[in-house]
Amino acid sequence: VTSQNRDYICIDHAAISTNSRITGVSSGAIGRSLVPPLLQSSLHHSFTNESCRAVRANLFSTMTPSESASNSSDDKYVSPYADFFDNIKKGKTTSGLTDDNDVFKNGIVLDCGVRECDIRFKTTSYGKLIVAPYVNTEEHKVTLRLKIDLIPFTNNTERSTFRQLVEGKIDTQRDEVNLVSTQFASRIENKRHVVHMLDRLVFSARDLAKDIEEERKKALDP
Repeated sequence: VTSQNRDYICIDHAAISTNSRITGVSSGAIGRSLVPPLLQSSLHHSFTNESCRAVRANLFSTMTPSESASNSSDDKYVSPYADFFDNIKKGKTTSGLTDDNDVFKNGIVLDCGVRECDIRFKTTSYGKLIVAPYVNTEEHKVTLRLKIDLIPFTNNTERSTFRQLVEGKIDTQRDEVNLVSTQFASRIENKRHVVHMLDRLVFSARDLAKDIEEERKKALDP
């Protein structure tokens, strides 16, 4: 058998090695023979059962489960993620909180009293353009979305005043206010700006509502 692109298994007293680009095979040599893997069936007469068992033992030798367990116990290996998996078994997060704890109990609260976790921010990435300035004009645009019911107003006058201030920025179907900022060439700065806009709107609504209530009281007093 002759081949130029075939791997052969070299058997030399239970020593296994691979050779490539061998041009000849001697099927009668038992002490040292080169056998193509795909031609084992045709050269089966060249090997005794003991030789085949020796080849398989050297090729597929593995440790028994008992040996593996003994080696692992002797090494005393401690995984660096042991604490992480212990927290999973105990139902805790990496911060130490359990399922019964309120994750947002100590979350960020804006000056106007709105929890930041109740706000949704939207931005879009358009990728790099081919021509200058290589950036889309709305690349740094940030949109703030917040349901009006989640704003902590003290009375209906403040809520109605706020609705009048942001009349054109309310999604009537979802009953949420949409504020947009494109003032800066940075999403971080635009996020800060749009949050500051929300604070000013809420504070303005409260101040105006307070003035309205005082005017009503004066009108009712004789």
